[in-house]
Amino acid sequence: MSRKHLKSIENKYILQARYFPAILTVFPFCFLLNLIREYFTTTLDGIFLLIAYLIQAGLSGAVFYFQMQLNRYISKEIFQNYIFKGENNLPTTLSLLWSDSTIDSTIKQMIHTKIKSLFDISLLTPEAEKNDKEHAKNLIIVAVSQIRNSLRKNDQQIQHNREYGFWRNLAGGSLVAVCISIIIIIIEFFKCNNSLIAICFIMFLIYSLLLCFCPHLIKKHGQYYAKSLFEQFLSLKEKEILQ
Repeated sequence: MSRKHLKSIENKYILQARYFPAILTVFPFCFLLNLIREYFTTTLDGIFLLIAYLIQAGLSGAVFYFQMQLNRYISKEIFQNYIFKGENNLPTTLSLLWSDSTIDSTIKQMIHTKIKSLFDISLLTPEAEKNDKEHAKNLIIVAVSQIRNSLRKNDQQIQHNREYGFWRNLAGGSLVAVCISIIIIIIEFFKCNNSLIAICFIMFLIYSLLLCFCPHLIKKHGQYYAKSLFEQFLSLKEKEILQ
């Protein structure tokens, strides 16, 4: 695969899985930024007023970038770890354990055999897995990273990855949006600004609903991703991996 094509795939992932969740959850940040701007414009005059507007203009882009990175960090460190209890319990890891019934044992054996053939990684037998499940998981994690790399140009797998990333990052952004909405409601309560309180309360409800549904969607899309990953891996020809 050419470097240009890889860059195109990366850009599409950033757009769909990072930019879109940030756009959908940036509204409370915008309201908070406007409150900060209003504070400076009511306490400053002349050239300082112009500086306040310039600061807001510069902060807008910085705030959006910060929101995007914050969404990603919170979604991985809080939601992904909470839902899957760490990398060792991701669907892509658990699905290849003999003790897990997600994948039929016959198909699982085919996957294990292909992993050994293509990557020279020997996953544990059912008996060995019972004695050391953590070691079995660690071997699977290494194998899955090789599988992902071999499918880096598979369109179906790329799309599943984008969808999973979108819902995961949207969860992180919704949590941030809920917190900021509460902060603005508290600030405006003392200023008796009922219209802004109403708007922020609506945003609070919307993002709270997203917070309720996102963990379920993250889990389901994580399972879809794992299922698709192994299906595409089994259909992959050795010459395609070597390219």
